[in-house]
Amino acid sequence: MILGRAGRTLPNENRSTRTSLWAVHALRRDFFLRMIAFSALAIVNTKMSLAQDLTSESELVVQTIADNLRHPTGIAIHPQTGIIFVAEQGAQQIVRVVDGNADTAVFGFRKEVAAEEPREEQILHLAFIDQSTLAVIVKSLPKNEYDILVLKNVSTDAGKKLSAAISSRYRIGRTVSKDLLSDLTNFAQGGFSIFLTGKSAENAHWLAKGSIAETGISKPVPVAPISEANSNLTPTTIACSPMGFLTVGFVGADAIHSECSLAFFDDDGGKLGEARLDLADVWGLAYHPTNGRLFALGRQKGGDNNPGLFQIVTASDGLSGISHRVLALPRPTAFVFDAKGELFVSLHGEDTSVNEAPMSGFVIKISGLDASHPTWLAR
Repeated sequence: MILGRAGRTLPNENRSTRTSLWAVHALRRDFFLRMIAFSALAIVNTKMSLAQDLTSESELVVQTIADNLRHPTGIAIHPQTGIIFVAEQGAQQIVRVVDGNADTAVFGFRKEVAAEEPREEQILHLAFIDQSTLAVIVKSLPKNEYDILVLKNVSTDAGKKLSAAISSRYRIGRTVSKDLLSDLTNFAQGGFSIFLTGKSAENAHWLAKGSIAETGISKPVPVAPISEANSNLTPTTIACSPMGFLTVGFVGADAIHSECSLAFFDDDGGKLGEARLDLADVWGLAYHPTNGRLFALGRQKGGDNNPGLFQIVTASDGLSGISHRVLALPRPTAFVFDAKGELFVSLHGEDTSVNEAPMSGFVIKISGLDASHPTWLAR
C-alpha cells in the first residue's frame, strides 16, 4: 500500500500494479530529495530582528491567541472550523480557543495526588482524525504506560464539555508481534492511518501504524523496526509530509552534546533515506502544507542554544540537514500548521514547586512562513 498525493491509500489491485510500485517508490524518493534540495535555494541577504515580545520586523507576523494557560503540552486544529484545541497539562484538561478565550472542552483525565502512590495522566499529544473525533496520547505515571484515547463527539461550541473517562482506550503494548512499552513519540496522521514510534521489550524502536475508520482507530501495530536494539539514537518526533512519506527525528543519548538525525520512511516502514542534523535536540517536526518546507522545534548546539523554531534545508553534500533559526521561542512544546500555512505553537510557561501550575503558558500564531525568499535563511 502507498499513499496518493492527497494522502489516500491506493490499493494494489493486480500483479502489474504491484510491480509498478517499485518504480513509484523510486520516483517518490527522487522527488523527495529534489524537494528538500530546492528549499535551500531560497536565500536572500537581509536581516531579521525579533523583539522580546516575539514581534518581528520581517515578513513574519506573530500574534498571541491564548494566554494564562497552565503548561500547554499539545495542540490540534479542528479540520472544519479551524478552532484551536490545546492540551493544558497543568489543569488536566483540553481547552478550545475561540476569540482569545479558552474554555474546557475535555476534562476527567486521571489524577490522584493524595494516594499512597500518586497517579497522574500526562496529556502528551492530540490530533483530530475527523470533524468530531480527537485522538489523544496520554502517559500514566508512575508506571509509564501509554494509552491512545479516542474522544468522539468533541464539540466546538463554547460551554460543551466531554469527559475523558468515557473515551475508548488503546493500551500501547502487547500487540501481536512486539510490545511497545515506552518512549512513545508524537504521532502523525497520513490519509486513513496514524503513525507513531515506540520502544519494544528488546529495546528496539519500531514504527507502528493504526487504521482510521468511522468507529475510531484500530489498535496500532508495529510494521517495521527503525533502530537497532540498544541504539544510541531515540526517536523523539514524527511527521507526515504532504507527499505521503514519514519523517522521524532522532536524538542521541546525551541531548546536549549528541548528534541529531532524520530518517525518512514510506507508509509501510520502508526506509527512503536519512540525514544528519546540526541540532542538539529536536522534539517537533511539521511540514508547511503548501510549499512543503520542513520546520522543527529544537535547540542549537553550542553558543546560543536557546530553543526555537527552525527551518531544515539540505546541505550541499545531500547527506545532512542545516537548521536555520526562524524565531527564538521560550520553551515551545508543540506546533501545528493550519491549511493556509499559519503555524500555531504552544509555549510551556514557568515551572513552580507548588502543586498548582502557574498560568504562564500561552499559544502564538505565526504568519509569513510561506515567504518566497525567507530572510532567516540568510542568517
